[in-house]
Amino acid sequence: MARMKLFEHLGVPYDARPVTPYEEAGRFLPVTQVRRREEVQAVIGGISALLHLQDDPESLSAVQYCVSELLRNVLEHSGSPEGAFVAAHRYTKKGPH
Repeated sequence: MARMKLFEHLGVPYDARPVTPYEEAGRFLPVTQVRRREEVQAVIGGISALLHLQDDPESLSAVQYCVSELLRNVLEHSGSPEGAFVAAHRYTKKGPH
């Protein structure tokens, strides 16, 4: 969670263990605050890149639609001035993890 920047968003100091920074691209989408429609599209793009589903456009489209609807519902119905927070991590038992 430290690598995904959760503690930064919460304003909580984290010094329990040193965190080795890694390139997040292809590994995870760090905690991201979403307040506007444009930010939803950026998150969907980041999650899409994690999934490696370019050979399965139907599955990719289904995931994109679900994420879009979840975030749209939060923004539309929560009434939260902070909007939504989203993070993603891809893991499979076979590589690439």
